Amino acid sequence: HLDQLRALTPRWLNFSLGLRSNADAERVMQGWVQEMWGYSIAAASVGIRHRLVGNFQVEHGSLSRDVPEDFDKHAYIFHYTYGIEYTLDGRPQGINQIGEWSLDKRHYGSDHPPRHLQPPPEGANAAARWLHAAWNEASAGIEAWPESHSMGTIGWRREKISAEQLASSELARRVQQGKWSWGGVP
Repeated sequence: HLDQLRALTPRWLNFSLGLRSNADAERVMQGWVQEMWGYSIAAASVGIRHRLVGNFQVEHGSLSRDVPEDFDKHAYIFHYTYGIEYTLDGRPQGINQIGEWSLDKRHYGSDHPPRHLQPPPEGANAAARWLHAAWNEASAGIEAWPESHSMGTIGWRREKISAEQLASSELARRVQQGKWSWGGVP
C-alpha cells in the first residue's frame, strides 16, 4: 500500500492545513480533529476505501461502568483521548474536572511522566488499572527514560480538598504523615 500512502500524504497535509486555516472549519470542528478530517477527505479523493472492523477500538474513561477485566482482549486499540479522573476514594470525578487521582497525557506536555506512577484508587475501573500498568510498563522498559520533575497521578487537582474529603481518604492521611518529597523536591 505504499503507492496509496505516497498519493495520500501530500493531499492529507494540504487538506489538513486548509481546514486549519479556514474560519468556518474552525467554528464547527475542534482543531485537534482537523487532521483526521484531512485524512478522510484525502483518502476519498484518491479512491482509498476502508474496511470497518467491529470492536476495533474501545475508549473507557472513569465514567465508564462495568468495564470487564478482560476488555483489552476484545479490541485492537485502547483509544486514550481524555484523562481518567477519580477521587481518592475511587469515585469517578465529574465531567471536565481534574481528579484527585489523574492519569492524563496533557499533564506531560513539557516533561516526561515519572516512572512508577501511583496506582488508581480502590474502586477504579479495569481501564484505569490497565492504562496505569501500560504507562508504568513503558517507562520501565525504556532504559534511558528521562528523569522527570513532574507529578505522578496525584496532585493535579486545582481546588482545595475539603476537610471531610481529606478525613475520608486513607491515601491523603498517609501523605500527611512523615517526611516526603514532591516532584523530586524534598
